[in-house]
Amino acid sequence: MLQARDFIDQEIWWEPRNGQCSVWFDNWTQLGALHYYLPINHDHGQLEEVQQLMLVEGWNNTLLHEKLSEEVSNHITSNLGRIQRSDERDKPWWMPTSTGEVLVRMRIVNSVKCCICNTNAEETCDHLFIHCPTAYCLWREFAEATGIQGPMVQLRQVIQLWWEADCGSKLKPMLHVVPIFIIWKLWKRRNIVKHGGCMSTHNMVREINKHLYLFAKNRYPWLKNLPNTWPMIVKLLEEYSPLVCCRVVYWMHPPVGRYKCNTDGTSKGNPGPSSTTFCIPNEEGNLIFAEASVIEACYAIVAEVKAFKAGLKYCIENDLLPIIMETDSFIIKKVLDGVWEVPWSISVDIQCIKLWMENGEVEVVHTYREGNRLADYLANHIVHFVGTNVIQFNSTQELPQLARKILLTEQRKIPHIRIKKMQNKSFST
Repeated sequence: MLQARDFIDQEIWWEPRNGQCSVWFDNWTQLGALHYYLPINHDHGQLEEVQQLMLVEGWNNTLLHEKLSEEVSNHITSNLGRIQRSDERDKPWWMPTSTGEVLVRMRIVNSVKCCICNTNAEETCDHLFIHCPTAYCLWREFAEATGIQGPMVQLRQVIQLWWEADCGSKLKPMLHVVPIFIIWKLWKRRNIVKHGGCMSTHNMVREINKHLYLFAKNRYPWLKNLPNTWPMIVKLLEEYSPLVCCRVVYWMHPPVGRYKCNTDGTSKGNPGPSSTTFCIPNEEGNLIFAEASVIEACYAIVAEVKAFKAGLKYCIENDLLPIIMETDSFIIKKVLDGVWEVPWSISVDIQCIKLWMENGEVEVVHTYREGNRLADYLANHIVHFVGTNVIQFNSTQELPQLARKILLTEQRKIPHIRIKKMQNKSFST
């Protein structure tokens, strides 16, 4: 390892910027460390860092010729050019080599020939994974099924071609993993062949097909009719169409003698700028009170709970009981029912809410967003008011025009269509 480190160090060129690298032991001249390049009896003197040889602009030529040999001094002035001293650290660069092979870079051997093909080509990264006949055949085999076309020049370019391919959302994850499986299989075959074994292209295709099938099965476990060959998997995922579920949603008036409080919280960015809202209409749908508040940046679930807590607190303090607390957060409903565990971020607020609900005059109801439009609108409305932290509305007439329209549709029980895509488990080509 120490020997390898010495070889590798000589391939790192430290581009002088602030000049803090060592004059004698770092490769800043592109000649290697001067400790090895200059004669053993060369006098180092008080010279330690490259910055001692640098002026504000350019090299100190007098000191260069005084401390270094004429050959090295001339090399520095002619090859490193006119430098300008800066506050940036010296930048390390990998010096160019004929191949990317570690053994070549370490100068243990001059080159490595490809052990897979008979072209006597050097085993570079691009040759092994792209230009080798076996590799080219493998890429073409799987690209034909997807319609991916284009020149295969560099490995990075080929991977980018697969990642940026135009396809459906279900097929996209599959195209992301195909290069991984192909590259791994090529590398595996290279090592098998190098150590005296063999692996046919047919077996490689078969194993990659198996990996892709297992990946698709893990990614889409609900697909019952998943084929086990790559062309058929592509065909299925490209033609896949989900089930569309439609549901009629509308706001329900509270029963006679009861109040209703709709709450909503929003977080722009999750976490990000956040707000809470609660609206309290009477049994006729007319607004009694509504409040929208800006709160500190938090996650969406925290904003939802704080909105619920603020609405419940107002109703209890103003004796608006019995009350139906309606929220579009399914988490709040399940947590308060004791079905789900309480997330740590809302545990304190949930304990407070449960304490207030002990009198038995509070009912928690879940609704969809389409049935909670007024609270949703006001929660998003206040975020756009710079410098305004709280807005209160004591009647329908005080609401913004769009909010009044939303309230009117809720009073008249005008339905809204909720459309949701669902998994099509029985889909087949």
